[in-house]
Amino acid sequence: MCASSYYFLRHLFYLADCIYGQVSTQEELDDIARNLRIEVHVVDNLQFNGRKHLFRIMFENKGSHSLSGLNWKIFFYSFFIIEEEHVLSLDGNSILPGGYILNESKLRIDHAKGSLYSLTPVEDFLEIKPNTTREIRFFGSNWAISTSDIPPNWYITVDGLSPRVFESTSGDFVGNFDEPNQWKRTKSDLYNPYTPLDRFEKYKDMRKTPKKKIAIPTPKSVIHYDASETLDMHGDVNIVHNGFTNEATYLANKTTFKPVNSVVTGTINIHLSANGTMTALEGYTLEIDPLSKTISITAKTNNGIFYGVQTLLSILADGYKIPKLLIEDEPRYEFRGMHVDIARNFRPKSTLLKLLDAMATYKLNKLHLHATDDEGWRLEIKDLPELTQIGSKRCHSSSENDCLIPQLGSGPDNSTSGSGYLSIQDYQEILKYAKDRHIEVIPEVDMPGHARAAIKAMESRYKRLMKNNQKENAEKFRLFDPSDSSVYLSVQYFGDNALSPCIESTFNFVDKVVKEIKAMHDIVGTPLKIFHFGGDEVAKNAWSNSASCRKLGFNSTKRNEIRTSLKKMFAQRVANITHKHGLNLLGWEDGFSEGNGKPFDRALFPNGDVYSNAWDNVWEWGEARRAYNFANAGYKIVMSHATHLYFDHPYDPDPEERGLYWAPRFTDTFKTFGFMPDKLYENIDVSRMGAKLNRSKICGENDVNCPSLQVPENIIGMQGHLWSETVLTESNFYYMVFPRLLALAERAWHKGLWEDEISKNKRDQKMKDDWGDFTETLGDRELKRLDEMGIEYRISPPGARVSGNIAIVNGEYKSSHIEYSNDSGKIWKIVPRKWNLTDKFDVLLRTKSVDGRRSSRSVKFNPVDQEMIDYLAENLDISFNVLDNLVDTDKSFLQRISITNIGSTTILPGNWSIFFYHIRAINSLKPLLLPGCGMLLEHIAGSLYKLTPDKSTFINIDPQGQVNCQFHAKYWSVAVTDNMPNWYVWSHGTQAKTIHSTYGEDLSFIGPYDTKNKWKRYPSDRYDPFLPRTRYVMNSDVANLGDASEIVKEGTYVIPTPQYMTTDTTKSVQISALDGWVVLASSDFPKEVVLVSDFYAINISVPNQMSKIIRFIKRDISKFPTSLAKTEAYFLEVKPELHEIRVTVNSPKGAFYAVQTLKRLSVEVAKNSYRVYNIYISDAPRYDYRGMFLDVGRNFHTKEEIKVLLDFMSVYKLNKFQLHLSEDEGWRLEIPGLEELTTVGSNRCHDLKERICTASQLGSGPHKNNSGSGFYTVAEYQEILRYANDRYIQIIPEFDMPGHARAAIVSMKERKRIYDMRKNSSMAEQYLLHDPDDVSEYMSVQWFVDNAVNPCIESTYTFIDHLVTEVKAMHDGIQNLEIFSFGGDETAKGAWEKSPKCREFIANNIGIDSVSDLKEHFARRVGSIAGEKGLDISAWEDGLMHGKTPFDLTQLVPNGRKAYTSAWDNVWEKGGGDRSYRLANVGYKVILALATHLYFDHPYEPDPAERGYYWATRYTDTRKAFGFIPDNIYANADVKRNGEPLTESEICGGNTCYELAKPENIMGMMGLVWSETSRTKDQLHDRYFPRMLAVAERAWHKAKWENISKKNDRMMEINKDWTNFANRLGYRELKHLDNLGIKYRVPLPGAKMSGDTLKTNTAFPGLVVEHSQDNRTWNIGKLDGFSKTFLRTKSADGLRTSRIILVSKTTSAAISEKYSITVFVASCILSFSLL
Repeated sequence: MCASSYYFLRHLFYLADCIYGQVSTQEELDDIARNLRIEVHVVDNLQFNGRKHLFRIMFENKGSHSLSGLNWKIFFYSFFIIEEEHVLSLDGNSILPGGYILNESKLRIDHAKGSLYSLTPVEDFLEIKPNTTREIRFFGSNWAISTSDIPPNWYITVDGLSPRVFESTSGDFVGNFDEPNQWKRTKSDLYNPYTPLDRFEKYKDMRKTPKKKIAIPTPKSVIHYDASETLDMHGDVNIVHNGFTNEATYLANKTTFKPVNSVVTGTINIHLSANGTMTALEGYTLEIDPLSKTISITAKTNNGIFYGVQTLLSILADGYKIPKLLIEDEPRYEFRGMHVDIARNFRPKSTLLKLLDAMATYKLNKLHLHATDDEGWRLEIKDLPELTQIGSKRCHSSSENDCLIPQLGSGPDNSTSGSGYLSIQDYQEILKYAKDRHIEVIPEVDMPGHARAAIKAMESRYKRLMKNNQKENAEKFRLFDPSDSSVYLSVQYFGDNALSPCIESTFNFVDKVVKEIKAMHDIVGTPLKIFHFGGDEVAKNAWSNSASCRKLGFNSTKRNEIRTSLKKMFAQRVANITHKHGLNLLGWEDGFSEGNGKPFDRALFPNGDVYSNAWDNVWEWGEARRAYNFANAGYKIVMSHATHLYFDHPYDPDPEERGLYWAPRFTDTFKTFGFMPDKLYENIDVSRMGAKLNRSKICGENDVNCPSLQVPENIIGMQGHLWSETVLTESNFYYMVFPRLLALAERAWHKGLWEDEISKNKRDQKMKDDWGDFTETLGDRELKRLDEMGIEYRISPPGARVSGNIAIVNGEYKSSHIEYSNDSGKIWKIVPRKWNLTDKFDVLLRTKSVDGRRSSRSVKFNPVDQEMIDYLAENLDISFNVLDNLVDTDKSFLQRISITNIGSTTILPGNWSIFFYHIRAINSLKPLLLPGCGMLLEHIAGSLYKLTPDKSTFINIDPQGQVNCQFHAKYWSVAVTDNMPNWYVWSHGTQAKTIHSTYGEDLSFIGPYDTKNKWKRYPSDRYDPFLPRTRYVMNSDVANLGDASEIVKEGTYVIPTPQYMTTDTTKSVQISALDGWVVLASSDFPKEVVLVSDFYAINISVPNQMSKIIRFIKRDISKFPTSLAKTEAYFLEVKPELHEIRVTVNSPKGAFYAVQTLKRLSVEVAKNSYRVYNIYISDAPRYDYRGMFLDVGRNFHTKEEIKVLLDFMSVYKLNKFQLHLSEDEGWRLEIPGLEELTTVGSNRCHDLKERICTASQLGSGPHKNNSGSGFYTVAEYQEILRYANDRYIQIIPEFDMPGHARAAIVSMKERKRIYDMRKNSSMAEQYLLHDPDDVSEYMSVQWFVDNAVNPCIESTYTFIDHLVTEVKAMHDGIQNLEIFSFGGDETAKGAWEKSPKCREFIANNIGIDSVSDLKEHFARRVGSIAGEKGLDISAWEDGLMHGKTPFDLTQLVPNGRKAYTSAWDNVWEKGGGDRSYRLANVGYKVILALATHLYFDHPYEPDPAERGYYWATRYTDTRKAFGFIPDNIYANADVKRNGEPLTESEICGGNTCYELAKPENIMGMMGLVWSETSRTKDQLHDRYFPRMLAVAERAWHKAKWENISKKNDRMMEINKDWTNFANRLGYRELKHLDNLGIKYRVPLPGAKMSGDTLKTNTAFPGLVVEHSQDNRTWNIGKLDGFSKTFLRTKSADGLRTSRIILVSKTTSAAISEKYSITVFVASCILSFSLL
């Protein structure tokens, strides 16, 4: 079959399948709409710093029908362009057709219009079956930070069926905004959601003793007020109206008072009187005279009388006994308005009438009714029925012949607030109602932009009439110009919302609409005075390609000029029309703007007054000047500033708060209250992102950006605004308007006395005092009045804080009633006046409305605040004690954590946790309730655990009280350093703090290991801590040869011991520049020549007749003796008789080692003058591999620390440095292209989600500033390489995997999360190291459950390939990478067993039969990757074996390549001692790293105070390492882990020991430090030194005693050799380590009584022991006649000491067992402060 036929048939079958499986009936569609649950999550805004944000949509099918086929669409809404970079044209003027296909989900996203989008399945869409879920992801432009950013009522359509709303989207379907990257817009966004504590601080900042205002708005002047005289208004009260019948009727309707024509004696009379002499048209006086029982309201106009009535009603709202007073009052501004957008979402007449009531109550007098916009036309216009028949309705319609398409969450039908209009009758009722309340209604018809509803309606009219052949009539009111092919996009993403200003029919329409609206006003006797034409936000590029406009002469090549000119022309035409009808004109400022902040010439408009709403004042945008520019140009300005007066913005910066936030992030009532309309620029406060702004920054030098107000009388008022994009219900409407409207009314009517204060600090304080009075009035009276009006104002959530164990709550208003719930809102209780907490678990808080019927949104209050965390950190005195290791043989041990409260406040249970570290698994890692202390013990990861109070059983910890948590853990703990410092405490929403009592390295919170049950691991454990006498006896084997001994004489020996050396101390040379010594230049060994020159401070010279020379001679290796035929060999001859030192070598390495030897043999006798004896040395190393291993994965050690180690290695001829760069606990090398490895994997801190760091481990604490965090940059690593290369040390980088790889896995998970957010699945999974569907249950030896990279996914090998490539590139040109070490050790049993990827892989790959084969498969793949790059590989032995069987080497590495392995796991009784031979015999290159002798993370002594782990052997001292015999592994077998002697049958499992057949494959040996307990440089040095000197000795030099077969004879010779070695260390070498800056371990002294004299010694003769009676004053020398004394050993340089031991003399038999225990206990106790 040809390919084309195949694909044709495939497509045909696919279409058939789709048709068969598609949604076909209404029943199916209804089921899907009911049962397909949709959740929308905003994943991240910050990844692209606010340029775009990621949506994650979850579909969960809970129904019985699949969502399948291709015949359906899902419609949804977005305020942001979806997939902007794929759909927006390059010029930004249009959204491209064709949509964008989400390849992963096989859905196409299409933009319909405005906020409406659709999802359509495309070929290969995978059906969503019942009981399955599907996730899709896509980007929106900019950001989404609140629930109201995602409109509701998503719906599904199928052609021929009725569309249905997904029920799940009509309610709460938007996920939580829990993280800063969800609630912040950009990385510079300073806003966070308010916490209860934030609100508490905000609310408490009000005046302590506020004074309730007489009325809101505040009267201008209260001339007299006397509360002691009152008028009781109960009984008969008459209103003498004096012709003010409307106002009298209004007052009567609000009270029980009666309107009358004249005074009624014997009653209280309210006089409404005219006073023509008053100047203020809306002013009034109000006098209450209890003596005459009269109330007088006097004004010039009905308006004034009405406002006086409102003030009286306000006074009466406090009770019917009213005080004597006299008020003189008038408004600040003539224009006190409220703008309501009923176009985006409709509000019916009833809502508007209620709003008018409230406006009247608070003396607002202008209702600006935004009746039209793109999304709807809301006012019936006579003779133009389509405006409401079509323009007022939104429904699902592709043609829009019957309705507009859905927008803003309106759904597919006209049943929501997306549809509706005011009939002529409705509007006239509103006008009449407003007139009775002295409110002017100003209708707005928004044009020429924002006119889509009108355009679509008039197009429908046009089509209807054209069908009836009524062309002239059809075109009469047409708004669309068919000649206009302009492409543009409005700010709300419409490309067809600008009516044409270039066709006459547009102005016919404007004239018709104005005439009809004016007629509606005239009929009810409320003449229309002002017509608002909108004029705002005309899209860039509108009309740019209109033939009609070009005919009128608008043909500039600058499209923006066309738009501005046409806007101006349009405004002029509208002005002429409105002027013709006797109207003034009002518009948004940009409708009258040239575009540069300058207004159109006011003379262009014939209207008596032209008004402008000054709104666009985002300070940093620089347009705030418009208000004053326009006023100065003759426009009447209504202050409408978005930063303070836009009530569609949220009340606070919380994702749960409804509203848009394009201007400020939020506008609360306080901000509106503080607006100063007379001092516009003094309102400059913060940027949109919350950064503080100052006037000088915004206004510029000499106020260039802030023109002064020259015509202040043109500022006629101010107005609040509610745009309704997010206002979907009546409750939403009231919530957004109230109580902000009261602050608006206050500022529009009353100028605060504080507004004229020059000093900002004083002004702010006075304003806050005034605000305190205002909120007191709201809480005590006004909110109650709103309740009575049925207005569901916003109730502010409460504030709360904790002081000790008392919770204090407050509300925005003093009278707020606050409730709490501790059962997730099921039962609510009133917060008591004194709220004594019984626990500190999360509670919900809410504020009740004054009438008690409603409440604020509930907020979570965590009583555990930062103050409590700080308290816990300072006052939890932690004590950790091992109680018994022998309680359960070797299975578990018993321990106790004691928690003492050393503070003064009782510690209650709550949402706080103590995080601590433990090297053992606790209770199989399952959560465990500890009944003794009522805390839940949980495993986090690895060594990290946490203790959290249990709500039911936690025991309160009173001051000085204590609780004890007792529990078992696996195995045993016999050392202080099994425990780790820096425990910490944390609660959500707080900063974690280290518990002070556990801080630092002294581990003083760890209790003593002072009984056998504590220092023994199990009953058969033979080890006890060394006693001073034990140590003395052990040290006595080593004779003190004395400083003058030839053995230790300086200049007579070198470590490591040369293969052959003779010394004649009777002859010597003295090298100095003064004596004429030079070093001859050598082209073969230039570096070494420089080393010699620098060391001796002598010159480099060319060969001549000089007699005192040091020369390098190169000789072919074939001429070396067989035993020395190695490239590193050297011959060193010091010939005093010839005044010559001769170095004969084959290579620079040999020359370098010769120089090191020469330097060590040189004795400085004066400055820059050295004596060297007559010496001959022929030397070569025993092994090619003489190594040092450092784990920086567990705890990081810096580049500078590494250099010190490299210096040591160079002196002692070690040549391989294996750097263990990755572990479960950390990744330590920057890898270009994988930044998460270091941004996440190299850091440890408290981050339970592990996005900025991995979990805290091994005592690293909650923060990053310690050894738990750190990495080498590429530059630093290359610096290490250069430093090592200069010293002929090969760096072998190791990256441990597949096990021990948690840091890498976590890092790549975070990388996946980031790229998922970027919607880049290929990049997300490119380097993934785990199978997301793997549910395998396993536990690594370090208690991780997720530390094995998956060997069955190709991305693992992509990662490794990238890693090898980048590391190799770092080495290139410095020290070429030769070996790639991949670790391979300790892969946990059970890993990958439940990995779907591995099951599939095993099924599809011949030769891989089970999970057990995967480790070898992994090793082969790594070997292949390394081999392709010309590299050998290296791994730990268990990474290359099945049990005791090595992997097939021929399958592991390509021909010619090598596989190195480190043989380590030789615990003799476990039978692993022969692995090294088994591997060598099949061709592996073996490095001996046997844990029993070469693991220097093990202790030096079996003492609990000694640092280190002890899993292989209980201890390893320097003597043991010195006695290691690498040529005969079995000869090193000495004792079991419990200390029992081993038999040969036990060593070899009852069989003949496995023999080494290929000794040439034993490449060498290395000393190792795993860094679990080495957090500091000093601790690291303590682990290595002086043991590493023994490794250097054994790796370079084979001792003669190694060939002695009889153990006793051999031991005698070892002891002799050790005596010499130990003396050399004590008298010479340790001092050299001091000079290198190495803080080696100083051995503890041995001690014994000899009569009454105390004798002491040390492991290294030459070190001094000091004694002290008081642990303060220390002495050296003989000690007699003491009862107790402290002892310590000094370092060779005298600057440091060992830890201190205490020796007590009680009887002449001083070395009794009781005495021994006493000594041990004391030494343990004293050791803690010195660890």
